Amino acid sequence: MKIAVYGICLNEEKNVERFTASARGADLIQISDTGSTDATVALFERLGVSVNHIRIQPWRFDDARNAALALLPGDIDVCVSLDLDTALHPGWREALEAAWLPGVNHIYYSEIWGRTADGAPRRFLNNRVHTRHGFRWVSPCHEYLVSDRITEGTNVAPGFVIEQFPEPTKVRSQYLPLLELAAKEQPDVARHAHYLGRELTFTQQWAEAIAQFERYLALEPELLQPERSLTIRLMAETEDLRGDPDRALALYQQATREAPKLRGAWEDLAYAYYVREAWEACYDAALKALELPRAINLYGEESLCGVLPEDMASICGWRLGHQQAALEYGRKAARLNPQVDRLRANVRRMEESLGLPVSDLGYGQTIDIIRPA
Repeated sequence: MKIAVYGICLNEEKNVERFTASARGADLIQISDTGSTDATVALFERLGVSVNHIRIQPWRFDDARNAALALLPGDIDVCVSLDLDTALHPGWREALEAAWLPGVNHIYYSEIWGRTADGAPRRFLNNRVHTRHGFRWVSPCHEYLVSDRITEGTNVAPGFVIEQFPEPTKVRSQYLPLLELAAKEQPDVARHAHYLGRELTFTQQWAEAIAQFERYLALEPELLQPERSLTIRLMAETEDLRGDPDRALALYQQATREAPKLRGAWEDLAYAYYVREAWEACYDAALKALELPRAINLYGEESLCGVLPEDMASICGWRLGHQQAALEYGRKAARLNPQVDRLRANVRRMEESLGLPVSDLGYGQTIDIIRPA
């Protein structure tokens, strides 16, 4: 199997070394530069990475990615589209090869798009791994792959992980007009309303964001869809931000009714109860989340906030008098996210309170709170 990692870039000198190091397991790393004026191209060439030069005017992401894809050699079997501010986690090639079964030509995987204040990962399901031929990119912004005259065969690669390292100061000014263009080009495509609504929340245009989320829901009326549940949760988050907590809570509840087997919907509802100090309701919602599989197999599977139901069950269980259960949930949370000092510290406090030997987990500051995203 011949694997190529390819990407488009513009003035990404800060990210070149991390990007290249993470992709070293590929048979080819090929970059299409769109007009960098810093040291991006020189750094890539120094590291032995193949660089092409393309110009896309007027700019749109799908045209740029299709141009980059067209420049890959024809004998490549598998293409991994990677942004310059992302990196592949170790073991990615082995995980990809294991998931690339007969008939598969499009891979879904876990992408870490950010981290909570604790350092816990916030994930979503992405799908930018595909065969060299038979796919093309669509949409001016938040572009996505569609099959082109081939039968799509998908699989999930559990051990294949990509992590984003976004720069807080990076300008997103081009995103909103491009998303508005996408909605204008394809007004009946619900996906564009979802992403346009999300982008409007970044600029705190709450009413406009809600209008786009409502447009999405009107375009996607079917129940039990994970994408629909996630849009409802985004709408709930927006209502919280613009000061309507009652409406927000009602939407979080609606999201679980529409997708009762989606773990992320229950996690977000539990967190909504947590910040409202509704301990019993939080505990019940967290336990419902824990009944569902942890694997990310659906878009919207994980919480918007990146919180663990074990964490909420531990804190709320302790407050409600379920000390032993709270301790066990706390230990599970600490094992799942060993880098989070707060989780280990809370376990220590519970063990000391119950007169039990302190676990050898290593500890940091004790903070009885789930940090907001």
